[in-house]
Amino acid sequence: MSAFRANAARDRLARWLGAGEAPAGLVLTGPGSVAWVTGGAGPPVDRSADVDLVWAVITPGGAALITTEVEADRIAEEYQPARHGFAELVAVPWYRPEEFVRAAEELAGAPADRLAADGHPAFGRDASADLISLRLALSGPEQDELRTLGGAAAAAVATAMSAKPRPSPRRLPTWKPPCRPTPKPSPSRRRPNPKKGRKAARHPGAAAGGQDSRAAQSHEIPATAHGAPPSVNQP
Repeated sequence: MSAFRANAARDRLARWLGAGEAPAGLVLTGPGSVAWVTGGAGPPVDRSADVDLVWAVITPGGAALITTEVEADRIAEEYQPARHGFAELVAVPWYRPEEFVRAAEELAGAPADRLAADGHPAFGRDASADLISLRLALSGPEQDELRTLGGAAAAAVATAMSAKPRPSPRRLPTWKPPCRPTPKPSPSRRRPNPKKGRKAARHPGAAAGGQDSRAAQSHEIPATAHGAPPSVNQP
């Protein structure tokens, strides 16, 4: 949190509100714009939310904050709005979001359609583009803080680069991977071949038929000159 950054942001918004055809007031509702105008009021509950739990109302006559009844005591104690240039802190019920708009109208002294905002649909003018232009250029306090942060980061890097490792007073044991027992080969699970080690069976008739055919060939009657076997009645 920085009161210098908050004052610099409000000075820019005061000049923007003093220009011609400016709205009656500006209501900042998003986490980014609220953090910018307050100099870092505190980390938002949800950074991805479109609407913050703390709103800032800026008018040509001053600035004020709106928050829920749950967060009011924490904001008053930790942030101290008066120290950062916010004259008033208004608390509204957390379960009635429309009370934020009503409180902004009362603080600005104008209806919602005459007020500008950072994209909130309840107000008459969307000043998101102008707010981006106002926030892009770093203010003097922001440049000083960034310069200080850069110097601290450079010193930390230089210290890390110049550091030398200290020798250990004791020699640490060398790490060895744990020994794992060699797995034993598993016994073969192949099924035995029922035909192995046993002769193939033959049909008994096949063997007998073979012998008979060989015997018949050995007792074959020779043929005569005319090609026919001799008759048994011939002399």
